[in-house]
Amino acid sequence: MLFSSYQRNTEFLAAQAAMAAVLHFIRGRSEKTRGTRYGAATRPRQRRTVQEIRLCLGAKYFQRAYRMSYESFWKLHEQLKDGIEEAHKKQLEKMRRQRRSRRARSCGSGRGRHNNPPPPPVPNGKISSEVRLACALRYFCRRVAP
Repeated sequence: MLFSSYQRNTEFLAAQAAMAAVLHFIRGRSEKTRGTRYGAATRPRQRRTVQEIRLCLGAKYFQRAYRMSYESFWKLHEQLKDGIEEAHKKQLEKMRRQRRSRRARSCGSGRGRHNNPPPPPVPNGKISSEVRLACALRYFCRRVAP
């Protein structure tokens, strides 16, 4: 059976488009990108300390944003520092257990212990306890009626 040149060209173009789509999908899966979603690249960010934020805002706006003075913030941080770090460790352990249980389900066997690798490094750097406290204060300050 003979095909017209138009049919051959459209079939060839369709085959090329399908191959291009498959290659795009395979390349996207093989690239090692860390992000919040599969295949999403991480936004490069720079971690800012509370001291830098204080310098940018000034004493008046820092107190307005966090509902306390800079000195009070550090007193509160000293009291809550151990609790913040302990809560962070518990959250990491919970994530490890969930990852381990997902891996065990996907393997199909409940036998054997899997290695418990450390969590992947945070792409933009470690989040300090004072930054965690500052974020929590800002979050909850917005939720409270003035």
